[in-house]
Amino acid sequence: MACRLRTKQFQVIFRRSKSRFPTVGVKTRYSKEEAELKRSGTTKALEYFDSFYGSYFGAKWEKIREGLLSEPKYCAVINNFGDSVENCAQLELEGCINISDELINVDENEDRNKDSTEVIEKKGIFAVDTEPRYQAINDDDKEEMDMNFGRVIVPSKGQDFSILMDYLPATKIKGGENSAEPLDEMKYFQSCYDYEVKVVKGKPISFPAMLNVYTREKGNDEELPEPRHGVLNTSGYYCMDGASILPVLALGINPGQSVLDMCSAPGGKMYVMLQTMHPSLIIANDASKARERRIRNVLKSFVGNLEESLSTKVITSTIKAEHWTELDAFDKVLADVPCQTDRHSVIENDNNIFKPSRSRERITLPETQSGILTSSVRACKPGGTIVYSTCTLSPLQNDGVVHMTLKGLEEEHGIVCEVEDLSSFAEQFSSVFKFAVGKIRPKFGQLVLPSIGKNFGPMYFSRIKRII
Repeated sequence: MACRLRTKQFQVIFRRSKSRFPTVGVKTRYSKEEAELKRSGTTKALEYFDSFYGSYFGAKWEKIREGLLSEPKYCAVINNFGDSVENCAQLELEGCINISDELINVDENEDRNKDSTEVIEKKGIFAVDTEPRYQAINDDDKEEMDMNFGRVIVPSKGQDFSILMDYLPATKIKGGENSAEPLDEMKYFQSCYDYEVKVVKGKPISFPAMLNVYTREKGNDEELPEPRHGVLNTSGYYCMDGASILPVLALGINPGQSVLDMCSAPGGKMYVMLQTMHPSLIIANDASKARERRIRNVLKSFVGNLEESLSTKVITSTIKAEHWTELDAFDKVLADVPCQTDRHSVIENDNNIFKPSRSRERITLPETQSGILTSSVRACKPGGTIVYSTCTLSPLQNDGVVHMTLKGLEEEHGIVCEVEDLSSFAEQFSSVFKFAVGKIRPKFGQLVLPSIGKNFGPMYFSRIKRII
């Protein structure tokens, strides 16, 4: 099977997405199929995104939306436990490009990030001297904005969710008709400015020499050829959204380091880690036993008979993040957390998080994400690196969760962290991926935007260094 996501939903979505705004006040007679589609998770997701993202991203949302509703672009991560030379040659004959050859040379001594470079320390609280790239909400604006925040976050674990208010746009946001109990949501989102995250300048990365990642050139969305099996009966390469390699690269894994992949299934990012040939140990964890089997299947398909010899190098586990007990143990930790999976949500009704039956799960996602990130930071050694990543455009689930979690870690556990600015990292990869820039660029990470011609993502990732 070629490397392409195929779904009947695309044709339906394209037809209903031609009209940018729904007709208001006009009664419409729907066919049975259209009525079912109107009640579907994909429809609810798109309506929610048009309301939320349309306000947050402004005029840029239309093109982001077009990319989100179009077929995604894939990359092929070459398997070093197979016929890697032959597979690289095959893809190059197909006209594919090696992403490592497309990197832009960035002078790390040159200040290219115009809007977030200087860090100021005041009375023990760190503040970034920069214009905010999100639309903050203050008390003076609330009445004028006519807000109706339908997203309910119940602070059952004692977490302070008020800080998330900064990451909600100035608009009406509906949380779904079958959401949680009608509580006074606003009390969980009152403005909170008593904690500022320290952001320091990051450095460009060195692309691992053993890692080969191929994709089609810009504007070419042709399918990648089917991978061949080699003499060891292992698959030639793993097809995945190209943006998925970026959180792994942002970890900056050095030879001999230990890595925890906290939410590893289905196993793509663990596979990329393994192909760098750098880690001495990878713990591929997922709370679900069924999803842990998917990780094992990836190892079986791509490592084959070598799986037993790698049994001490790659270990799978099924531990809930909140129950993780190995603290201060790993050099690098990846927290690729569950999110509202924007692209899946607008094209697939199966397992769609916008289904009414999953409403409470969706609404409490920031709480779940913060809990996973908290455990991930605590599992990392002081001086080590944590990368938090999602596949959503949501500023609430991205910067909002990072901000809230770092605040809680310092106040509840005495753990101090700083965020590394990844502007130079993004510039290195800007010929392949489209990153959010200007006011829509995240404050604590980078965001790959779906875009026709460079239709990867969405993918958010934040690089966090644990200080103590």
